[in-house]
Order: sequence, then structure tokens, then C-alpha cells
Amino acid sequence: MQYRERQKNAELNNMKLVEIDSWLVLLADLISQMSGIDPEKSQITQQEAIEKLSQATDRALVADQALPIFDQAIDKFKESIAVNYNQWSMVQVNIAKKHIQDLANKNLDQAKVRERDVKADVLL
Repeated sequence: MQYRERQKNAELNNMKLVEIDSWLVLLADLISQMSGIDPEKSQITQQEAIEKLSQATDRALVADQALPIFDQAIDKFKESIAVNYNQWSMVQVNIAKKHIQDLANKNLDQAKVRERDVKADVLL
């Protein structure tokens, strides 16, 4: 089913459609596989599950299978960073425009003061 169709169906059912990056799902699957916990059949305590998942995460993050997943994550983050740098630069441009406008207004005000002082000197 296409994304737009899923989105329309979600809107019809008053649900918010959330799209999760595939690299994140792959990493979660890898950690799940390495933990050996079957979420459907497991009867272990919460503390045991936390310990197993922590150990599995440590193993998964250094596993060879994680490298292609990290490559996908890097590509996604590069795209996000590029968009954010662009937005940041636009903010900086607007700040610079404001400073230029303030300086121009200040110079105009100073010019008016000098002009008024010159007129006052002429009258004296």
C-alpha cells in the first residue's frame, strides 16, 4: 500500500500515521535477534529482559551486521543535517539583514543629528 493511501486510511480512522526509518527497524530487529528473547513466548522478568537487551545491544552495535544499518542511518542523518544547515543559514541571513537595517537606521539618525547641529551652528 502506498504511503498516501495509508495516510488517507489513517486520517479516516482519526489515527496519526508515523513513518519509522527502515534503519531503525533493522537495528531493533538485530538487537532482538541477539537478545534471544521471544516477545510472544517469553516469561522472564522485566529486570532479566533489561539485562538481556542491554547485553544484546552491546553485541549488536559492534556486530558486522550493524555496519550496513549504520550506513543507512548516516545517509538519513546527512539529509537531515543538510536541511537543518540550510534552515540555520536562513536564520543567520535574517539576523544579518536586521543588523544591517539597524546600522543603516543608526547612521541615518546620526546624520540627522549632525545636520541639526550644523543648522544650529549656522543660526548662532
